[in-house]
Amino acid sequence: IVLAENMRNSSIKKSYKPGIALGIHNIGTAHYGKGNYSEALKYWEESLKIKEEIGDKSGVSKSLNNIGIINAVQGNYLTAIEMYQKSIKIKEEIGAIELIPATLNAIGGIYRNQADYTSALNYFQRSLKISEDYNNEIEVITALNSIGLIYSDIGDQASAMTYYQRGLKIAEEIEYSWWIPTIIGNIGLVNERQGNYEDALNNYNKSLEISEDKSDYRGINLMLTNIGGIYKLQGKYNKALEYFQKSLVINEKNRDTRKLVVTLSNIGNLYLRQGNYIKAIAYCTRTLNLSKKMGYLSRKKTIVNAFILLIKNLAMGIKP
Repeated sequence: IVLAENMRNSSIKKSYKPGIALGIHNIGTAHYGKGNYSEALKYWEESLKIKEEIGDKSGVSKSLNNIGIINAVQGNYLTAIEMYQKSIKIKEEIGAIELIPATLNAIGGIYRNQADYTSALNYFQRSLKISEDYNNEIEVITALNSIGLIYSDIGDQASAMTYYQRGLKIAEEIEYSWWIPTIIGNIGLVNERQGNYEDALNNYNKSLEISEDKSDYRGINLMLTNIGGIYKLQGKYNKALEYFQKSLVINEKNRDTRKLVVTLSNIGNLYLRQGNYIKAIAYCTRTLNLSKKMGYLSRKKTIVNAFILLIKNLAMGIKP
């Protein structure tokens, strides 16, 4: 943040608007990385206004895209899609077609979150076609993985596995290590959904090992959460709690607010299943308060539902 602020302040002294816009944009990016989404949105919107004033279409497209990301995270899906569509339109106007697939994937992700799988698949397939036309292997991998997610969601695990394997093959061929653990983890999800828990655990642990080698805390956190989820499904609550607690430590250390909400929710719900109401209330309260603070609407609804279940159990006299 300090470096970005210095860039902005230096550009202000020189009355250099492109530098001012970039500095403000970077301040927003720094806040986004820390999970301060409201602050990030404020700076990105400020940067957008300057870029529009100076006619920086490429910069405007980027800002619109980022504003779309924030709104998607906060559950403002209609606004997010509107921002993404505006960004795509500008990309088409300036001939930056190769940048469109990433935004198409983002829109597809929103439709997937809304369980509109037909629309999601349409956007992912559009992204795949453009990426293949431009020989953009990284975006091809992204689209293949996304299509795999859709097929997995609708229960077609065989098709999901086909797309994951295609994506994994390309990732291994170009040695793009970022996607390899992610796809292996998603293959684990296919196995999990088919009830093959041991295979799923093997996939998750392999993905975890690769993520640890890369010091990728996000990948580590995701696999810890997935492994904990498997143990939760198996009724091994103490083992599940062990992995969720590891995830909690990572998220608190890295101040990843969004992931922290998810982890607190997982722990709270686990204590709820165990009938440990005191700890369940403590973790669910932390989750709800943090969700309100960051505007994470979908998670807030989950916690409210957990509280409702908790109250019902207490009302029925169910005790630990």
